Order: sequence, then C-alpha cells, then structure tokens
Amino acid sequence: MTFYYIILVTSVVLNVLACAYAITAARRLFVVDNNIEAIEETFVSFQGHVEALYETEMYYGDESIRSLIDHSKLVLNEIEKYDNLYLLVLDEPLPEGDSEEIELG
Repeated sequence: MTFYYIILVTSVVLNVLACAYAITAARRLFVVDNNIEAIEETFVSFQGHVEALYETEMYYGDESIRSLIDHSKLVLNEIEKYDNLYLLVLDEPLPEGDSEEIELG
C-alpha cells in the first residue's frame, strides 16, 4: 500500500513541476511575440518613411532608395513569419490590444 502512496506523491510532484514549466514557457512565448510585434511596427514605420522619401522630387527614381525599400519589404516578410507566435499556446487569438506585456527578470 505504501508503494502506491509513493507513486501518487511522485506523480503529483511531477505534474506540478510540468505545469509550472508550461506556464513559464507560455510567458516567454508571449514576451517573444510582443518583441516581434514591436520590431514589425518599427520596420513598417521605417518602410513608410523610406517610401515617402523616395516619392520626393529630390530622390524620385533613386535606385539606392528603391533597393532599400525592396530590402525592407523582405525583412517585413521574414518578420511576418513569426508574427503570431502566441498561437502556438492559445486555441484562439487574443483580441487586439488585450495582450499583456510580460517582462522576464
């Protein structure tokens, strides 16, 4: 009978540790997702700024700026691959603006 108690206690302890690890991993994924969203917003702003510069009379048709715009589009496409990382954890996406910012210490 004591053998079953040992097995039960071991199982409970392992389940508690597994739940604690899962919560920690989920929080880290949320942090990564928030950081990726911030990076994406920065690059979208940068791309808009470069496109606005490209459209001015002084730089219109400049190939260096055109290649910079193309490169920024490639970077944004790469970032979008990782855009919704939290979907690995949740069944439904969070509503816009409801995501909590969690910082790891």
